[in-house]
Amino acid sequence: MVYGRLRESQIENKVCRYAREKGFDAFKQTWPGTHGAPDRLMITRKGFIFMIEFKRGGGKLTDHQARRIDKLRARGVHVHVVDNVDLGKTVVDMYANS
Repeated sequence: MVYGRLRESQIENKVCRYAREKGFDAFKQTWPGTHGAPDRLMITRKGFIFMIEFKRGGGKLTDHQARRIDKLRARGVHVHVVDNVDLGKTVVDMYANS
């Protein structure tokens, strides 16, 4: 499905709604004093945790975000960068049985 050029918040809202329909929790994250934290902490029905950084269509990570995501991934955290609704739904579906 084509959604046109959506704002980051619109992509985030649609993907989070989809995740909740699948039984996931989608927590908005704020990390006081820390730059570049991913936007959402997602928890599947079975308790698997992953993170999503949302960007507007074609949006780029800031340097802080790229460094933070690299550090998290180096520790084995599953972090995804999502810039469109279809990609976000695909990421959610990847974890549907986790």
